[in-house]
Amino acid sequence: MTCEHCRSIKVVPEITSPEQLSQTLRGIREAIASGVLAIDQDASRQKSPFPWTGEVTPPPPNLNQHLYCTFCGQKFRLSAETTSGIQGYFSREDDPG
Repeated sequence: MTCEHCRSIKVVPEITSPEQLSQTLRGIREAIASGVLAIDQDASRQKSPFPWTGEVTPPPPNLNQHLYCTFCGQKFRLSAETTSGIQGYFSREDDPG
């Protein structure tokens, strides 16, 4: 179930390039900054704020983050390998496919 706030968040069934990973992370950061998405601290393995800001510090080798829409509760999951940037996904958790 999505709402007018999170419906336009772009999910990525398969991340296949570093550029695609970077674009996905940028979209998630923007959604967090605008207050549409928040990190589910209870479900996420990474307890720190959104793990990769694109700044000088290196990203962790793997991202496994659970997020949710602050308006309707729709859950999202980001899973990505950042070393090569060619494996991962960003999806709605309760999507059937």
